[in-house]
Amino acid sequence: MGNPLTYKGRSLTWQGRRLISYGIENKKATYTYDFNNVRTSKTATDGTTSVTSKYIYDGNNLIAEQRSVKGPDKDKSVWLYYIYGVDGIAGFNYNGVTYLYRKNVQGDITHIYRKDGNKDLVEVAHYAYDAFGNTEIVSETDKIGSLNPFRYRGYYFDIETKLYYLISRYYDPETCRFISADSIEYLDPETLGGLNLYAYCCNNPVMCVDDNGTARKWRQKLLIGLGIVAGAVLFAAAVIASAGTVAAVAGTVAATLGMSAVGVSIVGSIASLATITVGVGIAAFGLSDAIEVWSDGVNPIRDYVMGGNQTAYNYTKLGFNIAGTVATLIGAFAPKIIRSINPKTNFGGHNTPINGQTPLSRLINSRGDGYQINFYDGNGNWSFRLDAYSQLNHSNPHVHFNVPNSKGTMFGLFWLIKKLFGR
Repeated sequence: MGNPLTYKGRSLTWQGRRLISYGIENKKATYTYDFNNVRTSKTATDGTTSVTSKYIYDGNNLIAEQRSVKGPDKDKSVWLYYIYGVDGIAGFNYNGVTYLYRKNVQGDITHIYRKDGNKDLVEVAHYAYDAFGNTEIVSETDKIGSLNPFRYRGYYFDIETKLYYLISRYYDPETCRFISADSIEYLDPETLGGLNLYAYCCNNPVMCVDDNGTARKWRQKLLIGLGIVAGAVLFAAAVIASAGTVAAVAGTVAATLGMSAVGVSIVGSIASLATITVGVGIAAFGLSDAIEVWSDGVNPIRDYVMGGNQTAYNYTKLGFNIAGTVATLIGAFAPKIIRSINPKTNFGGHNTPINGQTPLSRLINSRGDGYQINFYDGNGNWSFRLDAYSQLNHSNPHVHFNVPNSKGTMFGLFWLIKKLFGR
């Protein structure tokens, strides 16, 4: 279905969805495929000269190509060995010389550089493209620009037919469409152009890319990515909102153990900062996962921060999620526990007043249910105040450290850094 028998004055033959031949009698390209419908060879005939390319793959990556030329005046065979990096095809080796690609943000190969030992890279080819992939070789040395098959978006370019080979179909940049129809499973009536099975990237190549010739479900991927980001941001917000409560719990435990006022401040500040860090980490991993969906596999944290180590990435993300879950549970349930603290409990190791202060004092707030608790260390110094009462627009519970005019945990953190580093 949807396979033309003639196209732009040329004859086409098909085997199912496989293009078997393309061209006219004395100028024709023929193709063979494996059982996965991946192309394994191409023979381009022009009069009495033919060039046969045989392809070797590692998974979905083309790693080597043998080109054999036969003609009345010459017979020769050359090999191209392709190089890959974290963002796909990165260059090739030809006649013992390594050539490296330079790409733009959309994956177009714009320049090729020759690597001469330890010397600087030398530019040997420069390409220019329009939005749909029509190519111009701006400059080249030793015909390397013509030799190289990877061009627009990193697609394989058949120089004989001026078509791009995208695994399942062939794309014509001149007409801005595929030469055969896509599978009907990619019909999308809700999208503009979603009923056109010949369209390339829904006629939006600036925002989309189609790596294998099947209509890119860019709308679904956009929604999936946004859903991941939204979930991560909401989770992170809940974690960060629990920072005050986590600091209050940590400060209460520290005071119970009889730590000094400064010690309590340190413990509470570290607990608050750690909780905020976990929240930021959860948001960052969520964004990185969304980028992986949008970019078809590139995960910035995994690929650029962790060197592509998927196991380390999974365990780190799991650690952030567990820590975030614990912080959220503390934020949800700790307030009730804190409000149930018996004000007669021995905090700081003293039951008798020191310098006119009791180890623990309780103030009933007339503006809501609950109380305030002031903690003092063993020397009678005020350590911190735990506010555990209900009041509109008042974070609850939260703590005020032994800081002049303290406005809460974060102010105490900045004060503590200043005290520790003497600035």
